Amino acid sequence: MRRFLKYSAILLLSLLGILIISAIILRHYFPDERIKALVLAEAEKATGRKVSVGEVGVSLLHGIDISDIYIGEERSYGDIPFVKVRRVTVGYSFSEIFQKRIVFNRVDIEQPEVYIRARDGKLALSDLIKKPPAEKRPPAEEKPKGPTKPFPVSVLLQSCEVRGINLFYDAEDAKVSVKGISIALNGDIYPFKGLMVKVSSRDEDNIDISSKGMTLNTGLLTDLHLALKGMDSFSLQGKVQLKALKAGIKGKSLKPVDIGLGLDLTGDVNGGAEIKGIDVQIGKGSSFNLSGSIKDMKGLKGADIKVTGESDLAEVSKTAS
Repeated sequence: MRRFLKYSAILLLSLLGILIISAIILRHYFPDERIKALVLAEAEKATGRKVSVGEVGVSLLHGIDISDIYIGEERSYGDIPFVKVRRVTVGYSFSEIFQKRIVFNRVDIEQPEVYIRARDGKLALSDLIKKPPAEKRPPAEEKPKGPTKPFPVSVLLQSCEVRGINLFYDAEDAKVSVKGISIALNGDIYPFKGLMVKVSSRDEDNIDISSKGMTLNTGLLTDLHLALKGMDSFSLQGKVQLKALKAGIKGKSLKPVDIGLGLDLTGDVNGGAEIKGIDVQIGKGSSFNLSGSIKDMKGLKGADIKVTGESDLAEVSKTAS
């Protein structure tokens, strides 16, 4: 037993020494500014757009921190942003490496802004998603395929937060902005065993839409919890509220109204789903509840839904007047 502990201690100290020496060598030959220059050059080459960042901090043993990320729009649009992110922090740990496990204990993305623009019916980001022409290659000799070997290390995501997401769409005939959405995730992502997702927003005035004489303005208050168990089963609970929704069409407008949606669902992607309750509240006078089941989620077949509720027509007429 003593011999085992002795050799284990020697092995652990040797690995620690290798990591420390590697960190010193990497910091000497690859200082932050050099890493920054290499990353920017590759990013601009890959996107064909202007890319810049503020400060870059790299720690071999702990993580990466990058501030003020900027990706420019397609060059014909001028010097305007496509993506802006205040800060990205990735923290990881090798404490469980002997259990063949890498732990991402912190992934934070602060205030990302994404601008989607269109001109003459064509999206500005189309150059990023177009498929390259297929290369002509001689037919390869067929080789017997064996079972795919899994990656020898599992990956655990302890905490991932994307805070203050702002999305903007700008075209000749429509403008949309959605601000202040936050998403939090955690779970075993490789091999994928499950994932917990929380979507939240607390802004009282964060959605604006205008298109062809129609306008819509509202606050989105969200508290949604999605649980994925493996690749098949899921559950979704939470609330979504449109606060003081104001809509107008060609000079005529509706009075502000609150719309609330409560969700409680469980199911299997390859099977059916149980709707424990979908509650809809419109203003003060109308409320509805849906419950039941769906036998086949893929084709939405075998639905057995029960709807109950009440509506105050006088309240509805006040909103429409």
